[in-house]
Amino acid sequence: MSRCFEVEIELDPVFLRPTLYSFYEGMLVPEMEKALLFQIGRKPADLILHMQRIQHHIRSGNRNELFAAIVDLFIVLGARGEGFRKRMLAAGRSVLSDKQFVFLQDNFEFGLDASDGVPWLQGSVLHSGIQGEPVDAWA
Repeated sequence: MSRCFEVEIELDPVFLRPTLYSFYEGMLVPEMEKALLFQIGRKPADLILHMQRIQHHIRSGNRNELFAAIVDLFIVLGARGEGFRKRMLAAGRSVLSDKQFVFLQDNFEFGLDASDGVPWLQGSVLHSGIQGEPVDAWA
């Protein structure tokens, strides 16, 4: 595993500003998940929503939803936002499976496109739904 993903997570000051996003904090888990998915579908460039979704799935320990949330973040940012993508990937490392983490790490430099084949993907809002497996899995 590359050491570049072992970083201390600190909250960016921009996320400390007063917002209407605290609305989600009092919701029950299924309601919060639906609300975040809906809002990300409406405003895919809203990085605060992406961060909240990722943190929610880290806290709940839901591996597949966390993977989908990080895939959505990689789709939105592409090759941009390297520091933010690195922090979110590092934060989710303990929840993701080794295969999921390696896939994201392998696609870190350029990010993802909505039409890229992504194995093990369930729950993405922004991906086109094309499933795929790494070629070496066929051997």
